[in-house]
Amino acid sequence: GGNSQPSKGGNFLQASIASSFRVYSNLREKYNSLSFGPIIAYRSSLAKKIIFPKGLIGEDAFGYLSCLNFGFKYFYSKKALVYIKLPKNIEEHISQNIRFMATPQRMSNYFPAELVSHEDRISPIHFYPSLLKEAVAHPLQSIYIFLINQYCKLIAKLNEDKLDTRWEVSKSTK
Repeated sequence: GGNSQPSKGGNFLQASIASSFRVYSNLREKYNSLSFGPIIAYRSSLAKKIIFPKGLIGEDAFGYLSCLNFGFKYFYSKKALVYIKLPKNIEEHISQNIRFMATPQRMSNYFPAELVSHEDRISPIHFYPSLLKEAVAHPLQSIYIFLINQYCKLIAKLNEDKLDTRWEVSKSTK
């Protein structure tokens, strides 16, 4: 897994998403589950074993959990850097974020619940200092994105079973 970072610049929403992004990117070296996504590579012997189910959301999480479930080691490379575009409008962010937040719940359909729970958990001892640092540095963006993400978390929990591979592509991130 690699070091995905938001592209520089953008509007207030993008700055807010970047603020949320920084909270988690500061924790990647402690939590491998935060480093998969836009950049991931598989050993060929692992890739041959992974069978992606139909209707899957969170293909990157499925690959990561498959790696662990098959007994392979996962490696995070901070030097494998990729810049990603963030959504420019609230509708695209909400659509994307609902899928992200529903992914752990969906992964419990394919992997042992203990594995999913363990990999989805971030210790408060690590999370809250990172969150506080970001909230002090960027208070308006942090509060704004926190409220939006709480809404997304609720919608994801209520609608996870209705999500599938068909969704409106976020045009502003391409």
